[in-house]
Order: sequence, then C-alpha cells, then structure tokens
Amino acid sequence: MPLTYQPFAETPVLEKLDVKPPTNVADGERLISTVCGALLGIIGLSRGTVGGTLLAVLGGSLVYRGLSGHCHAYETLGIDTTHPRNALTAAGQS
Repeated sequence: MPLTYQPFAETPVLEKLDVKPPTNVADGERLISTVCGALLGIIGLSRGTVGGTLLAVLGGSLVYRGLSGHCHAYETLGIDTTHPRNALTAAGQS
C-alpha cells in the first residue's frame, strides 16, 4: 500500500478544470465592460446600501466579462462578436 492516499488522483473530471471558456466578446466591448464595471463597483461599494451592493455585484460581473472575454448571455444566445460576420448571428441561423 502506498504511503500517501490520493482519492482523486485518477479522476478524469480534474483534467477538464484547465478548460477556459471560449472568448465571444470583441475587444472594444471588453474594454467598455471592464471600465464601466469598475466604475459601478466603486460607486456601489461607496454607497454601503443594499442597492449599492447590487451595483457592485453588477459591476463585478461586467469586470469578469471584460477580463475573461466570455459572456454567458452571448453563449446562451449563440452570439459571438469577436468575428464581425457572426456579430448578430443567433444560434441556428446563418
């Protein structure tokens, strides 16, 4: 018996953790999302209210969208603005 026990050493699910979500937001949108998200976060945190907290959460999601280049709503709708031809193409349409 080995000296160390590694219960998840051979789990194939762990290999999938390195997968990054695909980029589906264009560079201009990413910049705008990051800047606006940071501003909303700062404004929201400075208020110290429940509404301010909601603004900060919204700002954080915009910062995530801008830094990662991935938008879950775009993914659901099948939108990809990184390629100009596909900017307004929804899933299932050509």
